[in-house]
Amino acid sequence: MRRFLPFVLAFFAASPAAAFDCAEARRCKDFTTCKAAEAYFARCPRPELDRDGDGHPCETLCRFNSRR
Repeated sequence: MRRFLPFVLAFFAASPAAAFDCAEARRCKDFTTCKAAEAYFARCPRPELDRDGDGHPCETLCRFNSRR
């Protein structure tokens, strides 16, 4: 059992949830793609990423205003 413990710990340390630290403040200019901003916003819904409150983060980066 002790042989498998490092593998189990490595698996959980590398999980996608570990990539999102909501304690760290992020701004739209920190993202290079819309998908990255959306993925972060889905896990960490910070109001500063969605200034108009429509549920879409970083409108300038994602260009949601031009789709209307």
